[in-house]
Amino acid sequence: MIVFTPHKKPMRGFTLIELMAATTVLAILGLVLVQITGATSETSRRDTRSTGASSEARSVFDSLGRDLVTRVRLPGLPAAVKSPAGNDSVELLSRARGFDGDRPASSISYKIADDGTKVRLERAALGMDWVPGPKSLTFPVTLPPPAVADFQPISDAVIRLEICGLFSDGFIKWQPTFDLEDPTLQALIVSVVVLDERGRKALSPAQISALPVKFANAVNTGIPLRCEIPARIWRNFLLSEDLASSGLPGDLKNSLHIFQRTYDLH
Repeated sequence: MIVFTPHKKPMRGFTLIELMAATTVLAILGLVLVQITGATSETSRRDTRSTGASSEARSVFDSLGRDLVTRVRLPGLPAAVKSPAGNDSVELLSRARGFDGDRPASSISYKIADDGTKVRLERAALGMDWVPGPKSLTFPVTLPPPAVADFQPISDAVIRLEICGLFSDGFIKWQPTFDLEDPTLQALIVSVVVLDERGRKALSPAQISALPVKFANAVNTGIPLRCEIPARIWRNFLLSEDLASSGLPGDLKNSLHIFQRTYDLH
């Protein structure tokens, strides 16, 4: 009897070339995946920093807005924005309660302070009385200058404050001092620079102290005189300036955030 056995084909494995090709494809896919993951993580971190900076600016703007809305509006009461070279300051009398007692009015001040270790935005609220006493208000009113100890930090991230005014002629202008009771002054345009936490950790105190002066002061140009909004100037500066040439981290621009708010005064 003749028995037929089935023919078995020899088993064939991958060749060396095929293995190398497969390894190369897997390596490329892995590299692409790592790049996508890294880019997504960096975008997420940048968005988180931007959100934190936005929250910081919003808190400052809201605080200033409350004081402007509750300011006491009477002839002869001092209420002004002082705008020297560098950071501006705000002084006014508000119906807000003071830090030092339950008094019906407060002398409010805002300023950027630099004590050599950090730059931050501070607010003072000195309680004042309408009745005779050690902290009474008399006419003409002169607001007592707050001492250094009277200021409370409200933001360790705001390093620059610049204010322009919108006037009844439709022009935005800069002045050394803005009288908030000037009937021709319609609104304040407040611009701030926020240095986020990542940027504060990357810089030394000396570098942070030197940073605000890189953001230009508001100036009037043209005929009639008008002022370009500082926030716009600062954004253009960040787009064009090479911070690395000043000895600063090259990616510091990602840690500097610029915000602006307009306050109607009437």
